Amino acid sequence: MMPGDPHASAERVALFRIAASLMAALWLLLAWPALAEKADSTVQAWDKTAARAETLLQLPPQRRDRITSEQWEELRLQLTMQREQVLEQTSHATLGGRIAAAKLRELGAAPKGQPEPDWMRTRRASLNAELAAGQAPAMAALDFHARSSVLISDIDEILLHQRRRDLFANRNSALLPQTWQAAGAQLSTVLPTAVPSGDAFSAAARILFACAAGIAALWLAFRFRRRTRVMIDQRAQASTSPAKRLGFAFLRDLVDIAAPTLALLFVHLILRSMSDQLPVLAAIGGRVTLAGMTVIFARWLGHSIFEPAFPPGQLATLPPGRTGFAVGLMALLGGTLAANTLRQDVRFLPGSAPALDALLSLAIVGFGAVCIWRLTALLRLGQPGREAAPGAEPGSTERSHRGDLLSSIVLFLRAIAILAVLAGITGYAKLSQYLLISTLMSFATASTALFLFRSLTEASGLLFLAPGQPQSRYMQVLPLVFGFVLLLVTLPLIALMWGVSGERVIDWILALKNGVALGDVRISFGSVMTFGLVFLFGYILTRWIQRIIHFAVLDRLRVDVGARSAILTGIGYLGLTLSALVAITAAGLDLSSLAFIAGALSVGIGFGLQSVVANFVSGIILLIERPIKEGDWIEVAGYSGHVRKVAFRSTHIETADRHEVIIPNNELVAGSVKNLTYGDSEGRIVLPVGVAYGSDLEKVRTLLGDIAVSHEKVLGDPPPRVVIDTLGDNAINLNLLCFVGDVNQRLTVRSDLYFAIVKALGDAGISIPFPQRELWIHEVRDAQGAKDL
Repeated sequence: MMPGDPHASAERVALFRIAASLMAALWLLLAWPALAEKADSTVQAWDKTAARAETLLQLPPQRRDRITSEQWEELRLQLTMQREQVLEQTSHATLGGRIAAAKLRELGAAPKGQPEPDWMRTRRASLNAELAAGQAPAMAALDFHARSSVLISDIDEILLHQRRRDLFANRNSALLPQTWQAAGAQLSTVLPTAVPSGDAFSAAARILFACAAGIAALWLAFRFRRRTRVMIDQRAQASTSPAKRLGFAFLRDLVDIAAPTLALLFVHLILRSMSDQLPVLAAIGGRVTLAGMTVIFARWLGHSIFEPAFPPGQLATLPPGRTGFAVGLMALLGGTLAANTLRQDVRFLPGSAPALDALLSLAIVGFGAVCIWRLTALLRLGQPGREAAPGAEPGSTERSHRGDLLSSIVLFLRAIAILAVLAGITGYAKLSQYLLISTLMSFATASTALFLFRSLTEASGLLFLAPGQPQSRYMQVLPLVFGFVLLLVTLPLIALMWGVSGERVIDWILALKNGVALGDVRISFGSVMTFGLVFLFGYILTRWIQRIIHFAVLDRLRVDVGARSAILTGIGYLGLTLSALVAITAAGLDLSSLAFIAGALSVGIGFGLQSVVANFVSGIILLIERPIKEGDWIEVAGYSGHVRKVAFRSTHIETADRHEVIIPNNELVAGSVKNLTYGDSEGRIVLPVGVAYGSDLEKVRTLLGDIAVSHEKVLGDPPPRVVIDTLGDNAINLNLLCFVGDVNQRLTVRSDLYFAIVKALGDAGISIPFPQRELWIHEVRDAQGAKDL
């Protein structure tokens, strides 16, 4: 059997299945409008496919096992495609049915308890007959949908059983001597078939020539790449423009991949020129090129992980001198995947048998496991990302979490390496390949996605942000967009690598397209994206309207800060509400069927959110009545400070020590609030002053009045006054009453006045008394005359 044998194994067509599955999914997403046009003429094709599937499923188990997985997968894909046509058929009624339904709505419902005219009854019956005839194709489509769903489920069970049986087959254990004997005999049979008989010398010469030409081409490619990289790095270091540095980094990665790829294509052309003399070698030339490109990509990925051309995209930092060895290990892991690809051709050479294939598989798995073990040993010495850069906190929480993630990856890779080797030694060759190859491909895919995510995120910051400029809200959304897109691409690929059938991946993609039914509402990926985009557009439009009203209208009308905040906040909430309603309508979501559920939930939600609703209503009252506004100095709930923001749920107050206090609006409406700047900014301050008994009170009054009048921030109208408050135990308590133009500065004025009062009273010889106590000691004598204090 030659390499072109049509009966290829599942492993041989794995890459083809992945590509075919993705192409089929893309075709399904794009081709449905055209398919819906032909839905009426495909009912017979649906029945034929379903009847064929039923016939195969009803075969006896012995005959059913002869059907290959590829045949079952082809039948399942055909059923999936036709079932998708069915969904389109049921969602689009025929023109006649729609017209009949519209006429019935115009005719109205039949009267209850009253006789209906004969002409109306006849008309209603005729329209119902037309409606039934128009809905007949949709009903047939619904029948096929139910039928195909059952058939697809049964086919999935058969495919799962076949794959498990093939995966856990135990054959040709390396622990058995007869396996090695059979492999040796098979190897002696395979080698002569690779070279035509009677032309061994010429074939050997051509092989040597091909090898020499390939080695020379690769040497030239690597030499060119090395010199080009040095030149690009010099230009990048001399450049100060972020865009140019990104361009040089992209150019360096392009050279790293393009130069050896061109050398591989040259080798492929040489192999094709030898198709007459060495048909086997020429036949696997395409595989050799694919294997070489796998190694090239693995080496590039190693550079991207440990030492990328764009440093912010680095995923792991290794100790000095270990980066080159790690990149070499990544290239060797790529060689493991390449060797497994070439092994598929060896299996179909004449004379090849399972024993030789099992030992080749064990050798490849063992080599890959050793490379994984050495690579994980280096990863344990490294650090995630670029956390070793100067200024990084050595014990930061983020670094600890990333270190834990890296340790988990190391443990997982080592466990897979051990299990793969043990499975290969004990004869589970398929399981061994499955564990190692799937892990390597998943690791490469995930690492590539992470590298692209970090590179795109950092590159967008360099390109769209000036140095020292704070990151905008829109720039903060970009990482979410990049991560979401990469996740959508990566997850199906990793699922395919771990053995999930392409048909199942297509089902997932179609589920995203068709959505999930919740009652009469169907939520799909398209409707969610439409809702998100329309709502985002509405949010941006609302923000622009707020800015226009703020600068073009309110500024010119000289509206005060409080009213301006109330107007802009109301416009913001109104715009978001309208955006949500328009987005729901644009997404095609009919929420009328959920009204009953929403009404039932609102009762329970009302009890749980009654405080939130109370604060929301209080916020509306505050914005309408405006007893407080931004900039006011208020005292409430034991706090005193400036009002910085009046929102619908709470009010933000900044205290004198710059602390932000958030007060629920309900306390501002239901409680007592002292607004020191409600009418204007003027306010009175009271300074208690105590003087000793016997002091000249008129002199004290004059001194205090002069001190208050001399301060620049104390108002002269009304003039300051000095009044007696109380006659205390130790002093005569006076109060200096004065007004300031800005009550927000009362603490500063109060302090200045006290400094001046203490100095003036001291210079005048008037004392400020402090509390005094007299202690009386009585002598008490007992009966014997002894003293007792």
